[in-house]
Amino acid sequence: MGNDVYYEKLVNDVTEAINQLKLVIFIGAGVSIAQGYPNWNNYIEHLIKYWQGQVLSESGEKRLGREHHIVFDLISKSSISNKRKVDLVNYELKTVFGEEFEKRRLDFEKGYFKNLLPYSIVNQTVESLAGLNAIFITSNYDYEIENHIKRLKNAVVTINDLNEFTKNKKGKLQFGDVLHIHGTPDCDVKYFVSSSADYSKTYLRDRDNFENLVTWFKHTKPTVLFIGAGLEEDEILSLLCEGSRNYALMKSENTGNQRADEHYRDVVERFFSSENHTQIIWYGNKFEDLPTFVEKLVSNINEK
Repeated sequence: MGNDVYYEKLVNDVTEAINQLKLVIFIGAGVSIAQGYPNWNNYIEHLIKYWQGQVLSESGEKRLGREHHIVFDLISKSSISNKRKVDLVNYELKTVFGEEFEKRRLDFEKGYFKNLLPYSIVNQTVESLAGLNAIFITSNYDYEIENHIKRLKNAVVTINDLNEFTKNKKGKLQFGDVLHIHGTPDCDVKYFVSSSADYSKTYLRDRDNFENLVTWFKHTKPTVLFIGAGLEEDEILSLLCEGSRNYALMKSENTGNQRADEHYRDVVERFFSSENHTQIIWYGNKFEDLPTFVEKLVSNINEK
């Protein structure tokens, strides 16, 4: 089927899911970048710089050697994964600050994702989506989804982490909920997810809270629409059930070689359809095309 046919099916499936109160919109970092929020690489870069500065400011009082400052440069420049970099940073900070670090661990996130003002108050993509009767799930640490829903005078409930989903929501989601699956600046630090150790704890070693979300997905079988998400986290994709109708908006590659580009899109479409029960919808070949595409999509849904 062509993209136009898939698009029409997307509109119909999302409309049906809204009517059944089973629409989940998953928003990734690609949406928030428009307001100046960082991608994953930039977040890690600024996180390391922040804590390097904190260690420097207290180096006199704690009688620290220069190696405690330089180590952050070495971690930042290393070829290890970003998640592992956070592990090493946290380990060094526990050495420097001791038990105090656990109380301070989210200081950077509180300043960066909560206190600093975005470039623009309005995110066109989120503004369009905020008017839909949907459940929102996000891996982002910021509160832009809630901010946009509140400006529409609609009710919204922030679920700061997976533990709150279990304890406060009794393992159930409903229209108006915004679940921050990896935490927020205001979450319980024990359930904040940014390092390899955090991922291991959340999804492997102590996964009761995540299992409750898996159970909700199995029982509810929602239609999931991914926007601004790279579909690279298998933990998230594992939530999608066979037989469910899921979609992901993705930017198409444009190398100038039409045959190669078409084959690439075909491979991506067939892979995610076969392995993750998700249909890819190509919104354009530039990130700037996303807000216009989403505005049109929401308009078509509202016309149904």
